[in-house]
Amino acid sequence: MKKILLVMLSVLCWLSGYAQLKVVEKPYFLGGETRLEVSRVSLYDDRTVVDVDYYAGVMGDAIRLSPSATLSAGGKQYALKKAEGISTTEDLEVAVNGKVSMQWTFEPLPVDVATCDFQENVDRGWTLNQIHLDGKKPEIDVPERLVHHRPDYDRPLPAAQPVFGKFRITVRFLGKVSPGSIRYGLSEWGAQSLLPVSVEEKDGVCVIDDYLTHPGLKSFYVGRQKYSVFVAPGSEVTMTINYHAIQMATTHLFGEEYKDVQKVWFEGDYDGLNTALNNGPYSLDATDELDDIGTMSVDELKEKVLAYYDRVNQWLENDASFSAPVKRLLHLELQALTFSNVSSAKYTIGFALRAKGQKRGSLTEGPGFRDEIMALDSLRSPTMMMTTRYPSIVSALSKAHDPAADHSWCKDLESMVLNEMARRYLGRMAPLPDTLLAKVDSLQTPAIREYVLTKHHEYAEALKKAAHGGDGYTIATLDASVRGDSLLPAIAARHKGRVVLIDFWATWCAPCRQAMKSMKPMKEELKDKDVDFVFVTDETSPQVLWKKMITDIHGEHYYLTNAQNADLLKKYQFTGIPAYLILDREGRVVYQHVGFPGTEVMKQELEKALSTR
Repeated sequence: MKKILLVMLSVLCWLSGYAQLKVVEKPYFLGGETRLEVSRVSLYDDRTVVDVDYYAGVMGDAIRLSPSATLSAGGKQYALKKAEGISTTEDLEVAVNGKVSMQWTFEPLPVDVATCDFQENVDRGWTLNQIHLDGKKPEIDVPERLVHHRPDYDRPLPAAQPVFGKFRITVRFLGKVSPGSIRYGLSEWGAQSLLPVSVEEKDGVCVIDDYLTHPGLKSFYVGRQKYSVFVAPGSEVTMTINYHAIQMATTHLFGEEYKDVQKVWFEGDYDGLNTALNNGPYSLDATDELDDIGTMSVDELKEKVLAYYDRVNQWLENDASFSAPVKRLLHLELQALTFSNVSSAKYTIGFALRAKGQKRGSLTEGPGFRDEIMALDSLRSPTMMMTTRYPSIVSALSKAHDPAADHSWCKDLESMVLNEMARRYLGRMAPLPDTLLAKVDSLQTPAIREYVLTKHHEYAEALKKAAHGGDGYTIATLDASVRGDSLLPAIAARHKGRVVLIDFWATWCAPCRQAMKSMKPMKEELKDKDVDFVFVTDETSPQVLWKKMITDIHGEHYYLTNAQNADLLKKYQFTGIPAYLILDREGRVVYQHVGFPGTEVMKQELEKALSTR
């Protein structure tokens, strides 16, 4: 039971000279940034003080708090007033697995608020949802059907062969999920998304519909947590996630309390396989268990990865609770991840060093470095196509001229034609140009040909439907040659005599979309005023997805080149998104801000610009 101290308004806090209204120790929360843990919330009549600990990851961190950070409750936002233990202007370096204790002071929350949210209001900013100020532990009701559901662990694996088809994964959440936190990345052979794209969640449910060319594992993210789900052509899988329990289990404050709480359930096709895959006591990925990667040589990392493989492989062999199909898939994925971790050792170490601002130095593989992983017993089995690392395995076998790669399926995966189709177009949610479309028939595998054509037509049709705009929104263009100081005047020229709010955003930026949602009522209030709304993104937003999303974002939209957008961000010293400019009637910048400052501030600044002539 959390202890809540209620002090009468007449009692003054000796240290502050102001009334302390309530203190909540170790409040629960329902989701958000799990590296942040709130140890105490103190409500005074003139401020709210939040004591926070930040726990860095295995590569360390550089952190700062956005000055646009807020608490929100009851539809209102409470601005940050002061931050101790962290800067709002400079990065604070946090050591590997280090801890930083901070104290943040906000405008005063009402004493009767039961829950509040914290958000930085910037791209990839910290969030904490439903921080419980009533001291109560959130009760999450697990449906009876899940309590009594018995997965089929004995269903055999499907045939390991290329087959085109569609799959559906329906994800249901118990407990509130962070806005924009569900992300799915296209991952069919080389057609890898540049960035995982957000999946719309409505009333605690999101649906992932896509195509595939063979049975195997598909991955998506909920916040930082990655889930791999086994599907085959025609599969329908329902996954239920206790989001609150997952969040709490990863914290220092509540980890033990939630350690043994079931967090994931599966129904539908391959429910037993997926239950075992996502509820196993061991991670199959050795790098999940290593804390000091940046200090290792490639040989040391290889040694640790192989030792981990031996340990988990032994556990799999000895675990009598797993059926043969479950053991087979877990064994395949374990070998695939082991292969990947060893073959990419120098890149993994290099990334860890760069993340800490250190030079990479010489990371070389000695003679025979890959001999052990090339000898893994399942590496050449066709069933390896069911794993998450199959394309890299095929690539290694092809380079070694291994007979296992000498068939049409592997040759297609390694072909330059498919590589260009996947990486330059399909992976960016873009249709193929005619020059590549004419080469589809050169692919030897029917399942791959059908996949390529299906995705091409899907993206081409989506672009065609939203070619010029629609009700409430327009698409404007700027020639790619317009650069630097010429960009803003070119945008402003279309709005002479009107006040303009320019919103820099991206399809993958959850705080951007949340801010747009918050500003909808404000836009409605100002619709009869001389205010125009302009939205700017760049090529990091897949064009198909962008055109789909802007139908609900009323205003004028620009899809700039990466170089053009970088010019604008640099000129106005924007270090992230969302970011905003307000132009007066003469096209002059009268307000600029990184991070969402809140609807009230934005409205005040727009009205101020409207009142100036």
